[in-house]
Amino acid sequence: MSKIHVLESNNNKSYKVAIHFDVPTGNNTAGFSWKSVGLNSGTTGTTSLEVGINPSNITQEEYDSIIAGDIIEIVKNISIEGEATNAAVEALIN
Repeated sequence: MSKIHVLESNNNKSYKVAIHFDVPTGNNTAGFSWKSVGLNSGTTGTTSLEVGINPSNITQEEYDSIIAGDIIEIVKNISIEGEATNAAVEALIN
């Protein structure tokens, strides 16, 4: 599954991206699972992407994992200095 989907670019090394992370397993300090906390707060369980075969689309499997609360989607604007390689993008978000 993709971890980063580029949604827009202004051709000036600035990108709008959807970043997908696995929701942590286990519980928080209050004893609630991270998955249930994310779903109940509205932080997880939604996506701005559509299922399809175009470059900015996601697979049905990825969609189902996001809706189930197993994956969190964060949409951010990022700027990259230098060459926009996968490693450069991942360094910005990790």
